[in-house]
Amino acid sequence: MAENKTINDIMSEQLPMTPMSDDDRRRHYAASTCDNCGCHFTRKNLKVRHHDHTTGEYVFPACCNCNLALKPKKCSSNIYLLSVICHNLKKNYDSHFIIKEFERRYTEKVAKNKKVSFDDVKVIPLNSERFLQF
Repeated sequence: MAENKTINDIMSEQLPMTPMSDDDRRRHYAASTCDNCGCHFTRKNLKVRHHDHTTGEYVFPACCNCNLALKPKKCSSNIYLLSVICHNLKKNYDSHFIIKEFERRYTEKVAKNKKVSFDDVKVIPLNSERFLQF
């Protein structure tokens, strides 16, 4: 939970984009497709400057849809959502240290009507002792 607070503090600092370097400016103006999805820029799918909100640095030319989709998301309690995926847990001990620390309060889910519920951790087991993914 201490790491969660540290990450949330870092993500909460939303910096404006710093001035682009000459190379970044050339790369941005020369781009005809989004670096994220590969879609061509059009009048309806505009080119924007995607930047890292924690450092302010320009990242790549993106379409409006990708730029908005790549923006960090917040949960209902104004805390940034950080997705963590654990996979290839081949050793028995790998996953048991993590799973035993989960509590239902860490798997918060907010419905469209703003109702908060708690979801269980979803596990893909190899057998009763070994987990492949959760």
